[in-house]
Amino acid sequence: MKKLFILVLLAAVGFWIWKKTTASGSEIKPLYPEPYVAIYGQDADTWTQNYIRRLSGMGISCIYRNLDQPEVGTELYSRIQEAKLGSSPLIPPIVDVNGRILIRPRMADIVANYNKKAPGGGVVWSADSEGTRSQKPYVVVYGRDSCGWTKKSLADLRNTGIPCTYKKIDRFEVEEELYWRMKEAGLETGSFDLPVIDVNGKVLIRPGTEEIVALFRTSGE
Repeated sequence: MKKLFILVLLAAVGFWIWKKTTASGSEIKPLYPEPYVAIYGQDADTWTQNYIRRLSGMGISCIYRNLDQPEVGTELYSRIQEAKLGSSPLIPPIVDVNGRILIRPRMADIVANYNKKAPGGGVVWSADSEGTRSQKPYVVVYGRDSCGWTKKSLADLRNTGIPCTYKKIDRFEVEEELYWRMKEAGLETGSFDLPVIDVNGKVLIRPGTEEIVALFRTSGE
């Protein structure tokens, strides 16, 4: 019954804006007077646990609110409504940062909102992925070592002499980066083939080598 309650809660408010950027509502009354990050999620949710791990690694102490507890689900529903996020899909983790409700946000968005009220300017955040994309032309291959198509794409690119960066999506930080790159490109993030390749900002799912080479050389001219 408890799990059914949570499933109904997470599905009740629809899905139509899932392709857009992170949903965030109006700022509401904070849960606590001091700066805080409260994460609403589930023990079995990989995203939730990795958010907690990464924020803790930056020195931000997180308050974990377990959605498997009905009273937590009720609390979250009330805050979602107060923040006027009733039309947004509830995809865990849902993060409350000093009264700002964010639905599966980028790590940079959490840190930026936390730093607004943190003493001493807060914490420093840098995104590893930005370095690659700031220098064109570039090719980033997202895949797995166990994926034959990924291995083939990497080998084909080596044969053409085009340099590329290989990112293993088994690492959460890479999985998160890929999730947002695909959302920004308007691509389905639920189920997709590997490798996913970013060529100078154009995200392609299992493209042919000729297409990659053409895009790379066009931007390099």
